[in-house]
Amino acid sequence: MKQLLCISSIADGTPAREIARIAATSRRFNQTAAITGTLVFDGASFCHYLEGPDPALEALLSRLAADPRHERFAVLFEARIEARRFDLWRMGYALPETQAVRLDELRKLSGEAALQQWLLWLPSFELGD
Repeated sequence: MKQLLCISSIADGTPAREIARIAATSRRFNQTAAITGTLVFDGASFCHYLEGPDPALEALLSRLAADPRHERFAVLFEARIEARRFDLWRMGYALPETQAVRLDELRKLSGEAALQQWLLWLPSFELGD
């Protein structure tokens, strides 16, 4: 099993109603594929923290990279894990509750630095199921 931290931007011209569809589709797909994690959207960027079996995550990465609603898709961090961080729910969707969090700032980071910044911000998100 592994974990991934990915970022993407909402494509120009994507209607706001698509955000709810992305969250709903994510929940359904991830439940079926045994993927857990979070999806945070700040009005311009999505940050995906994902964990699950390698084949399922690879399939999801292909889908995200090909999704026309996402632009500038990038994997910022990838590592093997023994235990899930988010094992009690499938895919949370939240808006950052603070202006101090700007997801696009994660693009400047990679590897462990990106994951540590994400974990630092995590308590400021109101995550739900």
